[in-house]
Amino acid sequence: MSKTIPIDKTLNSAKTTTLAQSQNTTPTPNYPSAFAQALKEIGQISPLDFAQRYPHNAQYLPQLTWNPTTAQLGSAE
Repeated sequence: MSKTIPIDKTLNSAKTTTLAQSQNTTPTPNYPSAFAQALKEIGQISPLDFAQRYPHNAQYLPQLTWNPTTAQLGSAE
């Protein structure tokens, strides 16, 4: 069973959570600890070593397909 409850009743916003989410007892991962352990195992590597170890196959565009200087960045009030 899941019930949606507001997080902050003083604001009329879309910030809500479900009761099931708020009662989640699964521990969150400890990324700093995992990073420190991995660094201890592999040691410090250079950017070139990193690129060779973790190659990518991303297909980047050679340039932007639009002019960023003409972007609308908000209301002009």
